[in-house]
Amino acid sequence: MQDFDKVWPIFDSAQSREFRKIVQGIISELEQQGALPRSNSRVSSLATCCGPRFVELLWQLSVHALREVHRRTFAADVASNPLPAALTDVSYLHAAALLPVTKARMSYS
Repeated sequence: MQDFDKVWPIFDSAQSREFRKIVQGIISELEQQGALPRSNSRVSSLATCCGPRFVELLWQLSVHALREVHRRTFAADVASNPLPAALTDVSYLHAAALLPVTKARMSYS
């Protein structure tokens, strides 16, 4: 994976652009590997960091991270009992349901 040393924490707009560029590259790699569904709205989601598409992206990345940790931690179990298929339409409904909660939490910050 890319090195975030020069772009995190973000202090200016140049770092912000470079950070989003690196993250977009990582997300594109995950899409090519089939770990995330393909989407044309990733760039705008990363630029605004709010809304249903952003929540959906966070949901997808979280599910992917949990699956990877499980796969690496319990390799023998996964070999004999594979994990279920990746993301489904039902998962997207759950992501959409998180949006009001996210908005409520942001208003208290």
